[in-house]
Amino acid sequence: MLNQEFEPVSEEQARAIMREIMLEELKTLAVDQQQMALLKEELEALQKGDRIVMPCNIEHARKMFKMASFYLTQNDAEFNLAHEAVK
Repeated sequence: MLNQEFEPVSEEQARAIMREIMLEELKTLAVDQQQMALLKEELEALQKGDRIVMPCNIEHARKMFKMASFYLTQNDAEFNLAHEAVK
């Protein structure tokens, strides 16, 4: 254990220190909640089809294509017919 010397503080000083710490935590929490609200809006826009995701590289594009192909085979009869004709 470290041998540290601590300055004694009064109860009032201790409360003031704790208030400062709690205020910093609340500020962080408020920022986190704002970020969560923005992320929620972004997700809703993506789910509605108001926004799209652009692939960041070829591997990401391949994964997106696989997901889209799976979705279309499950939900679009025209895609299934076109897909069968290509085989």
